[in-house]
Amino acid sequence: MDTTRRAPRPTPIPGRDRPSRAPAAAAALLAVAALVLVAVAPASSAVVDRTWRASVGARGAYGSVTVVALASGTGTVTLRLRSLPKSAMTSVTLRAGTCAKPGSVAAALAAIRSTRAGVLTRSVALTRTATSRLKGARTAIVQIRASGLSRCASLALASSATPSPAAGIVMDARDFAFSPGTLTAAAGKPIVISFRNDDAGVPHGMNVGTSRSLAPIAASAVITGVSRTTFTIPALADGTYTIWCPIHASMSATLIVGSGAASASATPTATVAATETPEPTMPTAPPPPPTYEPPPSYYPY
Repeated sequence: MDTTRRAPRPTPIPGRDRPSRAPAAAAALLAVAALVLVAVAPASSAVVDRTWRASVGARGAYGSVTVVALASGTGTVTLRLRSLPKSAMTSVTLRAGTCAKPGSVAAALAAIRSTRAGVLTRSVALTRTATSRLKGARTAIVQIRASGLSRCASLALASSATPSPAAGIVMDARDFAFSPGTLTAAAGKPIVISFRNDDAGVPHGMNVGTSRSLAPIAASAVITGVSRTTFTIPALADGTYTIWCPIHASMSATLIVGSGAASASATPTATVAATETPEPTMPTAPPPPPTYEPPPSYYPY
């Protein structure tokens, strides 16, 4: 029998010797915060600011290059190249200037190997610095070099997030009515409106929207005549929009945007269907009266 005396086990003290759960709780809170930050990250990171495209070679014989600048400041380069040397390391450089007079380097991509078929398809991220340099260049090019191949193509601006406004349109408020009653404008461009109030001492405004019952898409300041103001309607899609005065319910007009504008602005031409005039017909003579023939027994023999 073991008579060795063992030391008594220390009694745990509540609140001091219990393992702390604080680190695990803190980690959980940090994870939740990270998820929240990701969820509320600004959508501008995926908003396209502008796009450039280049066709490499005659009629795009060697493919295309697309460069996208995002509103967040970064960008991407998408390569869709073909007819390259097979299994060759290919370098792609974005520069300011022209192919005849290349300028400073905006971005030099790491060399990428083409496939055995001479195809290279890849999307590469651009840093803020490279994107900023490209946006600051008046003209830009892309240079492609592989084994025994050297090609240059101009990067043409394909789209921009800030299209130029459409030409100014004049709308008058006169005698408690809009004139003209219908405006037309191109789709996809901001519309500059010059609003004139010709009713002396009377306040008028100009609201534009899809319906009077909804909030307006754009609205001028309410001005007292005789005076004028200018405001801009944001780029609109094809369709028909309502114009109304927020002060006088009887004042309304129509704005036709896009494809509807062409048909509305065209003056319809009346067409008269050609009709054929029938030729006069001569009256027909009545048929001769029937002749009576007696039976054979009537005639003597």
